[in-house]
Amino acid sequence: MKLSQLPIGAHFADKNRPNIVLRVGGRDLPGYPGTIGIAVHIIKQGCFDAKELTNPDENCVHHGNNHYPTSNAHQWLNADGPDWFKPAHEHDAAPVADNIYDGDNPYAGDPGFLTGFSDAFKAALTEADVKTRNAKTDETETTKACV
Repeated sequence: MKLSQLPIGAHFADKNRPNIVLRVGGRDLPGYPGTIGIAVHIIKQGCFDAKELTNPDENCVHHGNNHYPTSNAHQWLNADGPDWFKPAHEHDAAPVADNIYDGDNPYAGDPGFLTGFSDAFKAALTEADVKTRNAKTDETETTKACV
């Protein structure tokens, strides 16, 4: 059965990575063509983005970047193979222990998330137009990216 035929909420997995179970979360939403898979269980524990010690924004120095398209998490999730980290901007840093707030769960040395999935599964993936938005934190302020 094709993914497009599965009902919303149905579970599926790739034959090469049966331990990663996904749930059909939606289909053909604006900016997200095809079937959207959402992990049923936690896949990995790691920081969203490593501390950026040279960034002029003090928040990024201590907590990493909050801009998803340039985050370590985004890069890792879309990578296939061992050498996935490439600086996305001039202040970017790899998620190694020294660059993680608590030093726990570094993943710069781990292979990218797509490593090990079947060629058919990877070929079926489509790119999505991931937009970032400013979210209200109170009535006057908005969050911002650190880049």
